[in-house]
Formats: sequence, C-alpha cells, structure tokens
Amino acid sequence: MSTTTPPPTPWELGVSYILHLWPALTVAVEAQWGGPNSSDKRDWLCGTIADMFTDAAPVNELPDGTVIGGGEPDEVDVEETLLQVMQDEFEVGVDDDSSLEVARDICSLREKYLQGNLGAVEAWRTRYENRRRGATTQAAISRAPRVVEKDGDETDEELDDEDDDDEEDSDEEMGGVSTTPAAVPRERLEPVIDDDGFELVQKRRR
Repeated sequence: MSTTTPPPTPWELGVSYILHLWPALTVAVEAQWGGPNSSDKRDWLCGTIADMFTDAAPVNELPDGTVIGGGEPDEVDVEETLLQVMQDEFEVGVDDDSSLEVARDICSLREKYLQGNLGAVEAWRTRYENRRRGATTQAAISRAPRVVEKDGDETDEELDDEDDDDEEDSDEEMGGVSTTPAAVPRERLEPVIDDDGFELVQKRRR
C-alpha cells in the first residue's frame, strides 16, 4: 500500500524560499560541491531547518519550578546548523556572515508565521520567483547568438563590400581607366653625327 506524501506547509515553503535565495548554498549546489545529489542535500537541509522549529518541545514549567522543554531554536542555533551542514555535506566554510543573516530571516519568518501572517511567506515566494526568472533570462541571453549591433556599427563584411563599391565608382568616374601610375618606357634617343663624323653625346630628357 503506497503512502502519499503530504504537501509542504506554508512554513516549510517559506524556509525553502529563504535557503534557495542564499548565494553560498546556491553556488555549492550548482557547482555540485556536495556531489551529484547536491540538490537533494539542499532539500534535506530545508526540511531539517523547518523541523527544528516544528519538532521543538514547548517550554513548560512544573509546579515545583522545574522547566522542561527547550522551546524553539534561536538564530544562533539555526546558524550553527547551517554552517555544520555546509561543512559536512558541501565541504564549504562560510565566513561572510551570510549564514547569520539567513538564520535571522528564518527566525523572523517563524515569528510572523506563528502570528498568522502568511503574507510574509508570500513575500519570500515572490522574491524567489523573481530571482529564478532573472537567472533564467540571464542564462538565455548568454546562450543567444550576438546578432544585434549598435546603430552605426557595421560588420567587417559590410565594410569590405563598401570598399569594393567605392573602388568601382572611382574607376567609372575615370572612364574605366585605373588611376594607378603605370611604368612609362623611356623614349629612345637617335644618335646625332656632327660634320666630322663623330657622335655627339646628348642629355636625356627627364
């Protein structure tokens, strides 16, 4: 008999949105620093963080003053878990304080969620969807062939064609005669003989 997995709660979705927007975790997954199942490890981390709150034993005080139950985790507990998982599963040491910011976002969302503010979850969903659309658009742009040029720019082929046309037009204007100077043969001088029968030396005309 097969069992149906219940859909995620708004709280679980909210945690997932926040963690999917964490750059350090995104890079680790995309680079597969956690191996080929890096994406599954991120999903597992999302569930682990969400369960830290839902599975926490409530704080109760007995008649004799004894306090039982640790209550829900705080941002320090969440950050420690994030850093531990990043180190153990992805072999990444996060030292830019982004893990603390993520932990604070999760604890803030938890507080609003317990107050019945589902709009906070929706706000994180919107941010996640916008980021995903932006990444998809950027990837499409990077893969697209560069066929659009700025106004006034011409390709090398177009410039070559124009040069050929200019040369043809120039030849037509000159009556089809090339303007390139050609080698002109020198005029052969005929010998001049004086009255005594001697040949006179003549200077060549330039």
